[in-house]
Amino acid sequence: MNDLEFAKRVRSAYKKMESSLTDEEFLLMLEHIDTFADMELFDEDEDELYEHGMRFNDKGFFDPYDYNFGSVKAEHKEAPSKEFTYVISVSLGTGCYRHIKISSNALLSELHDEIIEAFEFYDDHAHAFFMDNKMWSYEESFYSNIVEEEENYTDEYRLYEVLEKGKKFKYVFDFGDCWEFQCRVLKTLDEVCDVPQVVRSVGEAPEQYGMDDFDDDFDE
Repeated sequence: MNDLEFAKRVRSAYKKMESSLTDEEFLLMLEHIDTFADMELFDEDEDELYEHGMRFNDKGFFDPYDYNFGSVKAEHKEAPSKEFTYVISVSLGTGCYRHIKISSNALLSELHDEIIEAFEFYDDHAHAFFMDNKMWSYEESFYSNIVEEEENYTDEYRLYEVLEKGKKFKYVFDFGDCWEFQCRVLKTLDEVCDVPQVVRSVGEAPEQYGMDDFDDDFDE
């Protein structure tokens, strides 16, 4: 998790607590994140860490050891009487999208697999779904199981538990480069989809790793 993502999550947590950070306080938070990034956290005494002053207001203070800022545990739903099929639009920028047919019984992690394959990316990073269509939200967030200390994992929830016709949601892949996909359930079909498939493909997908990335690696 990089500093920018870390900062976004902290700010989102404070918003959820109905606490408003001023711009000055937010910049102060970023400075503290830099401070902790430069420290060997586990070699320091906890009291000494707190002396660095992570308190912003009377709502409490930010604990540098805790990366879970109150994610809401999602309840499992009872399976419908029979299996059906979703058709989901997944867009990556303007003019580049795929329509994916997938079973209602498929796991969120399987939808992740299909999106990655549809856009010809390598599945070499963490991913997340934000089912309330808000980036880094905690109300309906689901993460790949390689992300520690989260409440909801994508290999534990099936699509019928989180999707309905017309629902919009965001899918994020690679928290460093932060590939953001906009998704929407176009329709449901009264049929069984044994194998997920792309039924419509528009636009050429961007390269996951461009020449700039290779140049940077070479320079290092």
